Amino acid sequence: MRVEDKLLKRGKCIFATDKNQMHTDKTKKTKAIAFNCISSVCICLSSVAKNFFSSISLAQLGLLLLLAGCGYQSDNGDGGWHWGSVYRQDIHSVAVPIFTTKDFHQGVEYQLSDALAKKIEEFTPYKVEPRERADTVLEGEIVSVTPTNLTMNPFTDTPQEQQYSIIVDFTWKDLRTGKILVSRQAFEQTSTFFPYLGEGQYIASQSAVEGLALGIVNEMEGPW
Repeated sequence: MRVEDKLLKRGKCIFATDKNQMHTDKTKKTKAIAFNCISSVCICLSSVAKNFFSSISLAQLGLLLLLAGCGYQSDNGDGGWHWGSVYRQDIHSVAVPIFTTKDFHQGVEYQLSDALAKKIEEFTPYKVEPRERADTVLEGEIVSVTPTNLTMNPFTDTPQEQQYSIIVDFTWKDLRTGKILVSRQAFEQTSTFFPYLGEGQYIASQSAVEGLALGIVNEMEGPW
């Protein structure tokens, strides 16, 4: 082989080697950039999650679990824990008759019973059914409905801010066994309203009723 051919062949080999090396370096560089990007995204998401959970209180976290209808429960079978519903699995339906009332504020009992039926359907796995087809019944009585003046206008002597309080007794009973599942006395919910802004007692009662219904649904959680 001539010297010129040998040099040409050697040059081709060197060029091919350099080309392969460049391709390898480029691949490594691309992988490094991708890894750095993924790491940055993970760190960012971790930071967001950390800030979110550090900014909410235990009460707010509990409310999130309530809305989701789930939580951590112990499993007596294997002594461990698992993620599941916070509501009883052996119950499928609830009857919600109109609450009775001792108070002269008429209509609140209808508002409360209607709100309860909606909250049960919205936040629990139970269906609201007539008493003859239901597994359980949620009965109660409105003990008192009390509007209270909080602040007065010093010039007109009219209420500026008022508080609306509803107190109830209620019982949740299993119709199949007669067992009392939940019983609460003097269960109270309050709301604040401002008459000088045109807010009347109906708005106040609706707000208190919604909060009271959600509180009662919260009491229907199963034992952990």
